[in-house]
Amino acid sequence: MKIKNKLSISLLLIVIFTVTFTQFAFAGSEATCIFLLIDPGSRPNGLGQSYVSIAEGGFASWWNPGGLAFHDNSELGLMHSNWFGDVIPDM
Repeated sequence: MKIKNKLSISLLLIVIFTVTFTQFAFAGSEATCIFLLIDPGSRPNGLGQSYVSIAEGGFASWWNPGGLAFHDNSELGLMHSNWFGDVIPDM
């Protein structure tokens, strides 16, 4: 009887821990790659990110890669965004 009792208690503990810890595993955050939400360029962001039809300049590869076919010269686009200003000094 003692073996059956120990087995049922062990099984009950395994079930409780499994159910409890799987809920923690699926409670993930949506902030995994939030830096991908930073769109490059001030002009496209100023236009409300509706820049697909007039994509030109150094950031055309982000908005509309087909716009690169109409470039006559080379360009380089650089951008710095102090997005997490109060959290991280320079990201």
